[in-house]
Amino acid sequence: MQNARITLHPTNKRMQVQVDGILLADSSNTLELREHGYPPRHYFPRDDVRMDLLTTSENDHPLPV
Repeated sequence: MQNARITLHPTNKRMQVQVDGILLADSSNTLELREHGYPPRHYFPRDDVRMDLLTTSENDHPLPV
């Protein structure tokens, strides 16, 4: 996979995640992950996520790194 390069880009743009009007995450310090052929993804610092509103998934799928 020659074009499978992943790059990380710090961003200071404010990003929010809401579900059903409930704010789950709010940060100006995310990392944008870019990978050829996929839309960009943002990773939030744990301190900027309402972890008390999340539950553990029964699915366990490790990332192929």
